[in-house]
Amino acid sequence: MKPNTQKPLDSVDALICKAEKSIASFLFLLMSLVVFADVLHRVFSRTPGRLATMIAPLIHSTPEAMDPVIDRAVVPILFFITAFGAILSRSRALKTGIGFGKATVQAVLGSLGAGLAIIAFIKLIPSGLVWSPYFGLSCLLWLGLLGASIATHQGQHLALEMGEKLWPEKLRPGVSKFASLLVGGFCLVISVLAVLSVKDHYADWSSGPGAGLIPSIEWPKWAVYLVIPYCFFMMGFRFLGRSIGLLSDAVKKDEAEHIQEILATEGESK
Repeated sequence: MKPNTQKPLDSVDALICKAEKSIASFLFLLMSLVVFADVLHRVFSRTPGRLATMIAPLIHSTPEAMDPVIDRAVVPILFFITAFGAILSRSRALKTGIGFGKATVQAVLGSLGAGLAIIAFIKLIPSGLVWSPYFGLSCLLWLGLLGASIATHQGQHLALEMGEKLWPEKLRPGVSKFASLLVGGFCLVISVLAVLSVKDHYADWSSGPGAGLIPSIEWPKWAVYLVIPYCFFMMGFRFLGRSIGLLSDAVKKDEAEHIQEILATEGESK
């Protein structure tokens, strides 16, 4: 794989892509934690719980009668089994050789800590994270569009094919550049339309208190939707930049090269 000749804006584009990756990683982690906490709250605050509802008919009891038994006995045992298995699996993976007694103590402490943390979480926020679905959707919008922009930088995007294999060898580079021009122009048009949409949402938000907000999280829609014109502009800039020579062509790695790099990285870590 031959390195590309550096173009004037390559370093700027690389810095932008690095910032996009950092933002996307942070949002993905934050979204995962919030959604996980919301699901955790819904599961453990439900009365009677689903486990009690499933087990009660099997032993000819009622979910309401089984719920205290599940909360006080079955759930702690399940916590302990999960923690114990995780500790032993980690010990085997890291080859630390942890003993049975030590693993048991750690599992008891871990399950006890997790149980107390869940109880405190439910007591402190009894209504749960009702804003979680809208927060997750907002983060998902940013992640999807930032991912598309990053993929364009890396050359892993969905490319526009114009029957390139049907053209003579000498004409293929020109056809490829023309396809990039078309896609870049389309992305810039979408970016302009997105700017107009953001302006409309901003005008709605400015019209009065409580207007133009995303439900539950109460964020202005125009602020959340800013990612749309930005990402389409960056995709258009990258397509057009490569077609007119301001940016280097993205170097695509085939599957064999990618696997070799992964194996080399794992070998160095060992």
